[in-house]
Amino acid sequence: MIVFGWIMFSEEDAERRKAIDEFGFVTAFPHRSIQIKQEYETRIARAEHQIDIMGFGLNALREDFSEKFQEWANRAEVRVLLVDPHSPHPEHSFTSLRDREERNNARKTDDEIRRFIEETRHLWSDPSIRFYLRLATTLPSVNMFRIDDESFWGPYLIMSGKSGRASRNLPTMIVKRPGYMYERLADHFEEIWSNDDLSSSPERSDVQHGT
Repeated sequence: MIVFGWIMFSEEDAERRKAIDEFGFVTAFPHRSIQIKQEYETRIARAEHQIDIMGFGLNALREDFSEKFQEWANRAEVRVLLVDPHSPHPEHSFTSLRDREERNNARKTDDEIRRFIEETRHLWSDPSIRFYLRLATTLPSVNMFRIDDESFWGPYLIMSGKSGRASRNLPTMIVKRPGYMYERLADHFEEIWSNDDLSSSPERSDVQHGT
């Protein structure tokens, strides 16, 4: 019976390990942003090729790391996708919907996006610096921070209760390459980034000036 039980549980563990390996799962956290800042910093310090970031206004990223953006771009190509504050319609945008979901002040996310654009203008407007910025017009579904062969990612969910509704309180997972989830996230980002129907340059005057 002992041997039978050992074999049975070993087979179950083997299936779990196989699924973990196939999806490239590394670990998970109940939060993102400042709560796991050290996890980002450790990987960014080793970055050599690619840093891809996608989110709504990425306010916490700007506050925590803006002084490091130039340094990042010296070591890797940095691409940032923010949500277009006028998509799909200026009066009924994804950002205004998210503000209502998180019980933010009106236009809070719009202001964060414009602040990010303006504070990084000296980077993305300089062709000699490998820091690039685009505005996504697609329905936001995940927050993503890819650093070479690993990606932090998490879904956008509506939260309730005293824990707060801010995106930073949502779960974050890390997946690696090779792995099914890593590849799908990379494809998702690349399709939005490279398709002019799904993203655009921040040079648009209506976004910059809040019209």
